[in-house]
Amino acid sequence: MAGEIGSSSVAYPYSITAARGAINDTVDGTAVAVFHGAWAGEFVDEQTGSTWDIAGRATAGQLKGSQLKPIVHGDYFAFAWLVFEPDTEVYR
Repeated sequence: MAGEIGSSSVAYPYSITAARGAINDTVDGTAVAVFHGAWAGEFVDEQTGSTWDIAGRATAGQLKGSQLKPIVHGDYFAFAWLVFEPDTEVYR
């Protein structure tokens, strides 16, 4: 997954998102949650105990009914994305 957040470009390698299922990160001062779609589609927020679906909707728990703001992104081969966005930070 790669995209632009604020004035920064960031890429999350498939191998990392697939292994973790969800990643919490901060990019350009913005808190970001990256979900990997091959997982069951539900993720539990350890901080609030809320359950989130793959679309960023809280379906149960303290934040039930909340919606995360989607970030425009895409699934790209790194070599293709980096040609156009060479200053992209790659999540490690």
